[in-house]
Amino acid sequence: MVKKYQHVIWLGLLGVLTLVGLALRAWGIDSISLDVDEAITLSAAQGLLAVGQPVIQASGLYYGRDILGTLTTAASVGVFGSGEWAARLPMVVFGTATIPLTYILARQLKLSQLWAFLAAAGITFSEWGIYYAHSARMYQEQQFFVLLTAMAAVWTVKHWSWLRVLGTSVLGLLAVLAHRSAVILLPILLGLFVWNRRKELRTWWSTRGHRLRVWAGLATVVVLLLVAQWQWEVVSGVWQYLVGTDRNPFANMQLRLVPFRHLLKKYPVWLVGMVLAWVWVKGRSGLQVIIGLTWGVLISVDLLIYPNEPNYRVRYFYDILPLFFILGAYSFQQFWSWFDLKRTRVWAKAVLLILLIAILMVPGSTLQPQTVYADQPEWNRVAGLRADVVIAHPTAPAHYYLGHVDYWLVSHKGEIRTYSENNQDIYAGAAILLDPQELKSILTTQHGVVVLETNRLKFISKDLRQTLKEFAKKDQELSTELLQVWKF
Repeated sequence: MVKKYQHVIWLGLLGVLTLVGLALRAWGIDSISLDVDEAITLSAAQGLLAVGQPVIQASGLYYGRDILGTLTTAASVGVFGSGEWAARLPMVVFGTATIPLTYILARQLKLSQLWAFLAAAGITFSEWGIYYAHSARMYQEQQFFVLLTAMAAVWTVKHWSWLRVLGTSVLGLLAVLAHRSAVILLPILLGLFVWNRRKELRTWWSTRGHRLRVWAGLATVVVLLLVAQWQWEVVSGVWQYLVGTDRNPFANMQLRLVPFRHLLKKYPVWLVGMVLAWVWVKGRSGLQVIIGLTWGVLISVDLLIYPNEPNYRVRYFYDILPLFFILGAYSFQQFWSWFDLKRTRVWAKAVLLILLIAILMVPGSTLQPQTVYADQPEWNRVAGLRADVVIAHPTAPAHYYLGHVDYWLVSHKGEIRTYSENNQDIYAGAAILLDPQELKSILTTQHGVVVLETNRLKFISKDLRQTLKEFAKKDQELSTELLQVWKF
């Protein structure tokens, strides 16, 4: 009787798991303040609704970065109005959708219902999964499209056709539009497809006519580049747009294993499973694709993305996290079969219990958002605070919660060079304030408020901070450990 309805039972359990994931991702999305990046995205979305382009109206900046995330945020804000929960709702939806998609891809790779369910449970209770689904940024959307791309790639290598290759490429481009770091996915996919079809390609290449057409095509590209007089600066500009740095991408290359250290700290049992998935890869084309994508992204991120800042968060390899859990679950299934644990039911239950504990011990499995957002400044404490003059750092969340920003308090030359234009901050149109005497004049002749994130005081000189202490009064009631509020 149970076997007859086994498929329905597992679908029901997956539905329950998805609802739990939805609750974890939606709970408290309006209780946590927008961080600086979220405020920028929301501002661009509001500009898109107002003038039809992602323009930050306070400064006039065209914010063309990661346009797909801005579009989905604008759609939500247009329907539900401006606010934290409306800005974050699309990522809650994308984050929840990854749970059943993880299960479907696992089943596509011949995982049993139990182990596919366990892989889906891994992403459900992942602290990173909950955090990025709470954030009005594009990383969760990127993961969604990377997961769809992986599913399409597995289907393509099993049922090869150029139409499926085109469909996979389109999904990969959508992932790039969600976030530019997904561009590293495309050469990895190309390499995997070439390797998978290497025999056919070798035969194709041996035909003289095909060789001539390929060489003619390459020569045409070279001529066009020469005629257009492309310089390294142009190539560097494209690289800067895609990856966010104008530095030589191959300078300072060093395999520091940063993503692997993060994964080892959070998910040691799963990491062992992911590594051991190599053991069973032979003859399994779908598994080869998933392993290639996972390891390719992890190593590329470690080598190329912010090479001088190896601990720059987990956001750039977060997109392959469902694949990570699927590979781990695949290894657990193979070990289960290898030791034939069905005969020793006590051991089977013990292993399953250990795996479940490994999942549920993740701090993000609590419904308390503060567990995940312990380091996020509480900007909502100053929401609606009336002030004639507003001085802030950073300016984007200050502009959202206070309605305007007049001065950007900053002295760091790198910050000024990167985030200002015509002596104004590019995200709020605030004038740069870096002279202690000018700050003193404002504090002693006008009335207003200064709001600063504590972790950004390093961008403000000691002279400016000393002037602030002498001529403004810290509001102890509004200030917190992460946010300083001064009145003058």
